[in-house]
Amino acid sequence: MDEKIETLFSSQVPIPEKVLTELTLNRSQFAGIAQEAAPHSNRSISKKMGIIIGLAAMLGLSILLTQTPVIAVIETALGINQDAAVKVVEEQGIPTKLNLSSVQNGREITVTKFVSTKKKIAFDYQFKIDDPTLKTILEKTGENKVRPADVMLGLFAEGNPKNLFGGVFYSDANYIKDGIFYGSVNATFVSQKIPKNAKLTLHIYSLAWTDRERVRPIIEKEAAEGSTSFSIGPADVKYEGDWQFKTNYQPILTTRKPKISKAVSVSEISAVSDALQTTIKFKGPSLTPGTTPDVVIYRNGVKLAPNSLGFGGDGYDTWFDLSALDKSKATYKIELIEYDDKHNGKVIGSFELK
Repeated sequence: MDEKIETLFSSQVPIPEKVLTELTLNRSQFAGIAQEAAPHSNRSISKKMGIIIGLAAMLGLSILLTQTPVIAVIETALGINQDAAVKVVEEQGIPTKLNLSSVQNGREITVTKFVSTKKKIAFDYQFKIDDPTLKTILEKTGENKVRPADVMLGLFAEGNPKNLFGGVFYSDANYIKDGIFYGSVNATFVSQKIPKNAKLTLHIYSLAWTDRERVRPIIEKEAAEGSTSFSIGPADVKYEGDWQFKTNYQPILTTRKPKISKAVSVSEISAVSDALQTTIKFKGPSLTPGTTPDVVIYRNGVKLAPNSLGFGGDGYDTWFDLSALDKSKATYKIELIEYDDKHNGKVIGSFELK
């Protein structure tokens, strides 16, 4: 069956060509929108942003709300320990390394690292590239660059037949070296879905790749015509099966509450850290009509990577990789920004965390 890109809205709103070049810049906003579409959310977004979601999915944005394939975020990938919180976990001597292999349909996949809390999982996986078509697709952007990859996952706790992998903000970064494909996955759940002391089994149901060189002309043509849904055809390479990995590590349960200070034009701030991230909720001032919100976070004055942002009538929520195990005395500044249609930003609220 052809992959079909459908937006959340049916309105025919033209999409500027500039959108195609700004998707990576705006990925924190798009990821926040993913939460808007979840069944348990009653938040709303603009029609224009809804239409962009479909295009973003094909150009590298990774969003997963249910057990469905998603496309990788384009970032440099050298393993999950590039995430600051995972790095802190490993520095504290908490084990993450595994050597779990599973074979399906003649293909072996190995999970080499895994770590989780009640709200997040992260893992590294790898396999040998022996498919000439896949090798050609991966090499088009140069050695050791991240490539998009569609991944369908499952997560199960021992004794519970329900797949926990739903309502998830998801990113998957990959690179190749010496004929080996290396993937790194980070998945943050909207709620604390992973039971404490759970014995977890990770499933990989499929891996698929689409030749971006082939589909880009299709996407650009449809965008220029203002299309809200279109087909790009099936994936160019797809591996299917049920690779299973019974992990040795239970969720890390450590939590703490950072100190909040210097609030400007924001209220009802709450922040809770677990071992892999800090979740923040707050309310800000009303937005100027026609603008879109985003959050920027600084660590001791240094800007961090964009974060996912949920927003609506009940306020804002976001998260970033400050671990509850982090013993540094770093100061984090959180800025709420509103952007106009030309991506000009203005700070409309802020506060600090320690």
